[in-house]
Amino acid sequence: MIGQVLGHCRITAKIGEGGMGVVYRAYDEVLHRDVAVKVVKKSAGLEASASQNLLQEARASSSLAASTGEIQDPSIALAI
Repeated sequence: MIGQVLGHCRITAKIGEGGMGVVYRAYDEVLHRDVAVKVVKKSAGLEASASQNLLQEARASSSLAASTGEIQDPSIALAI
């Protein structure tokens, strides 16, 4: 995955891996900043509730940056 482009995000490094998938560091070529991208495994077999939780997680992360354009806490990554 390193070096591949997903949408407008170029994958630059692997951050971690878990039961649902892999999280990568990527560079958003539209927003010109580093972001985290979660790639969910097809075999994760997400039920509707898990899929909704993933979407809610992404929305919550995005809302953290809504007022200032960036997240102030370095331990939180914006997932796109």
